[in-house]
Amino acid sequence: MNPPFFALYVDDIFCRRKKNAQDEIGEGLRNFHPKLKFTVEEEPDRFLDSKFEKTAGHNVSVKVFQKPNKMPIHWSSQTPRRYKRNAITCELHRALSISDDFEAEVIRIREKYKNAGFPYGFIIDTIKHFRFSKFDELIPDNFFDVPDDTKPTIRVRLPFCRKNENLMQSFLRKHNSYIGDFYSVFVIWNTTKISSLFSLKDKNVHPHCIIYEGSCSCGVKYIGETDRCIHVRTGEHEDIKKNSEPSKHLKANRNHSFTWKILAFAPRDTSKRKILEAFFISKFKPGLNEQVNMRKLTLFKYGVT
Repeated sequence: MNPPFFALYVDDIFCRRKKNAQDEIGEGLRNFHPKLKFTVEEEPDRFLDSKFEKTAGHNVSVKVFQKPNKMPIHWSSQTPRRYKRNAITCELHRALSISDDFEAEVIRIREKYKNAGFPYGFIIDTIKHFRFSKFDELIPDNFFDVPDDTKPTIRVRLPFCRKNENLMQSFLRKHNSYIGDFYSVFVIWNTTKISSLFSLKDKNVHPHCIIYEGSCSCGVKYIGETDRCIHVRTGEHEDIKKNSEPSKHLKANRNHSFTWKILAFAPRDTSKRKILEAFFISKFKPGLNEQVNMRKLTLFKYGVT
């Protein structure tokens, strides 16, 4: 097998074969092992981040694939400005490495972020900075380095907001004028996630798989376990028609009442949950429960010789 073009990225393969030629690569992969299944898409319009379009003369042009109806971050969002600049720079890198018409991709990126509320001057400045950085790649990184000790680095971590971002620029200018060029100062912004402001999930008001305790107004107690909702189980205990120990106690004493609380959350496994219940009964010795005695078992009573 010697296809005219073959590219591989992890488990995705893109190859080209001659017209009316047999798909030897696809058949070889499908016949490699009966449990391995490979799908083949002929004449695809995209591959990973690349989009293909046929042009005149049986040629193919490559562009950057864009998901439909996917908009970038809006300029008014409370996000550090360098994150917004990096979003444009990232798309420019993709366009330069994938597309065969970089200038057309630049126009598309410019209009895309302009529709997202980005200032036109900010977009143009980011594109100019990206173009200039490509010339810097022709020069070695250490070409202008002075053979001297590196400057100490100071990292300042601050919570992000628009006011802090604007004040930090004047602060850095004053800081550099005060200490000179002896330190490298970097600002690290701490952004606030919505999940840190409030819980995204409601509190579970119906816990299950628990060990619970009931205290009667007369002072006696009862400990039990259940894999159902605690409100359902305690409701059964308070029904004098049931046959549980709290029900029998309330039937004999009509003016008594129980209050319930959760002692611990228990495993889903029934046997493990009952063992945990026995530990609590042995520790607190409630009056309405059948008492459980615990003993230490000696595996080798007379020792090992």
